[in-house]
Amino acid sequence: MKDALELFSSRFSPPSPTEGGAVAISSLTGAADAFLALALTKGSHLVLAATPGLPDADRLADDLHTLSSTIPSARNIRVLEFPPPLSGDVGALGTRLKTLAALRAWPLSPYPCVLVVSSPALSSPVPTGAPPVISLGTDPVKFGDICEKLASFGYNRVPMVEQVGDFSVRGGIVDAWSPGEEFPIRAEFFGDDLESIRTFDAATQMSIERVERAALLPAGGKDEEPDKQCSLLDLLPDGSTVLALEHNDYSLPVPRTVASEMRPYQFTFVYTGDPAPRGVPTGKFQTSPLPGFAELGADEAHHPELFDAARGRLERHLAAAKKRGDLVLAIDDLSGGFELSAPAAKDGADGSTTSTNSTPANMWCMSTMVSAGSSARPRSS
Repeated sequence: MKDALELFSSRFSPPSPTEGGAVAISSLTGAADAFLALALTKGSHLVLAATPGLPDADRLADDLHTLSSTIPSARNIRVLEFPPPLSGDVGALGTRLKTLAALRAWPLSPYPCVLVVSSPALSSPVPTGAPPVISLGTDPVKFGDICEKLASFGYNRVPMVEQVGDFSVRGGIVDAWSPGEEFPIRAEFFGDDLESIRTFDAATQMSIERVERAALLPAGGKDEEPDKQCSLLDLLPDGSTVLALEHNDYSLPVPRTVASEMRPYQFTFVYTGDPAPRGVPTGKFQTSPLPGFAELGADEAHHPELFDAARGRLERHLAAAKKRGDLVLAIDDLSGGFELSAPAAKDGADGSTTSTNSTPANMWCMSTMVSAGSSARPRSS
């Protein structure tokens, strides 16, 4: 039997770049956008999922991580995030740099991947080349040079490393916390020679484990010159898919390679939201809100008695659907549920009705935030 993602994927067939490369569908419900992003990675594809704003991107990333750890066929799909550049946020800088490195390396060994990016992040320029890196354990780095290099990378020299972007020096020991890393590293030198590298806990300053190598990414510094910057779309390999969620709320940037070389996009585009972009065909794929909560207004959803009654109607509806053979999926921490109906039956030449799918059952996905015994209120249905 197909799992939820396999069933979802079987209901949506994206166009290929050679077939026109674009399709528009109606706005999706609940966590259906996360399912669609995962479905589009089929065949080790890279999918860039764009959202109108940062809260939408955070919500989508949370749903993707939840589904990739819950659904068997999604467990090998990697989820990357690309936040917008935020002044003074070295954590966001580290995530951006690590994601850019993964994006540049992806063509060498393709794997199914969803890259989540908000409109502000998508419109921000990125460097055309790989960022400089201090590589400990692989490249020769002298003790006398490392402090100067860390300072040029935007690190702050402090008595004790406590946060990302800090570095300290005590005798022949250099501590540094690179953006994008969970733990800081401690490099011990004997003279100019590197003796050992360990990760350590910034709260206790105690060593965690010894490592063979470490990469220290920039923690700040000057912006690249305009002629050394490009759009994130410029770095997408040909054959990627761009999923523009609620596309009417923002504009996709034009990649420099497309504008300068006057060549067409080599991507597949899937747009959600009405109306469709001009000249883009409209697909029939759609999802629906779960019954019960869809009837509640914003104020009514926070009324305990009305909410409990709606939850009861939904549970009875899903129990009946499950008896009919429909796939009913309840997952912790999803942002919202949805219904995916079976394709409409077609009339045969003799007037009989034929199914368009060998598994005609509907699919119902709900968050356990609205399951029995939960006191939480739904974020969306």
